[in-house]
Amino acid sequence: MRTFLILMALFAAATSHAQTTVRVVRLVESSDAVPVFHVWGGQPVVLALEVAATDPGLKASVRANVYQLAGAIAAPSSKDVPVAEKLSFEHSLAHLKNWRWSAPAVRHPTVFELRFAAQSNDGGDWKPAGSARLIAYPADLGAQLKDLATAARANGAGRLAVFGASTDLKTAFRDLSIPFEDVGEALPDEMEPSSIYIGQCSRAQLDSIVSQARFKGRLMIFANDPTQPPGVYRTDSSGSSVTKVTLPLLLDLAHSPQKQTALLSLLQHAFQTPKNTP
Repeated sequence: MRTFLILMALFAAATSHAQTTVRVVRLVESSDAVPVFHVWGGQPVVLALEVAATDPGLKASVRANVYQLAGAIAAPSSKDVPVAEKLSFEHSLAHLKNWRWSAPAVRHPTVFELRFAAQSNDGGDWKPAGSARLIAYPADLGAQLKDLATAARANGAGRLAVFGASTDLKTAFRDLSIPFEDVGEALPDEMEPSSIYIGQCSRAQLDSIVSQARFKGRLMIFANDPTQPPGVYRTDSSGSSVTKVTLPLLLDLAHSPQKQTALLSLLQHAFQTPKNTP
């Protein structure tokens, strides 16, 4: 997976040693500025660095130190990683440079910080140049989702039964090889205790389902509900459990570690919910 970031470096040549500032602007694939970027651990990402200078005669080099963050503690992970060497601004006051970097492999979501430093062309001290923060996720999240659903079905914790058109849902599950059964357009009149019924529907369709006296079972709905902020809403009552997801999890699920982590948590909770027994 190639994740593209833009970092703006502003060079000021007020002294013989360049003052450098680095700030994260946005993901190239998104128009929104974000404070944290989500990447796969152990896999390379490509960062696009836009380096700008106020002095056309300036040459500068950039490097990074990598720290793993845990609360208020920052533990060094990598030191003096080369980013750019002797960038010259003779013909242009801005450079766009792609920098390939791999976050360390992790077993759970882990926060890392890239701390940049710059040195002017005449040498001297490396000076702090800002930072960028990333969260690295286990590279095998897709396999974890598949294994969870497979094991739950084998040990009787539940099988995933998808109803309705649910096009995005079925596509996402197939892309990740998550086993499920297509039970048709409508929710069955009698929901099997061994199944977790999953589908995409509107708020009105969900209200109609849960208002019916026959509704007894475990249900997870991915709904577009503008009346509620994006989130996960659970309602448990005697003989039934309803989870409504208004987060946009299904779009580009196969390539998003953040979304796969959220889906893994949702399914773990669903499989742990007690089955309705007559």
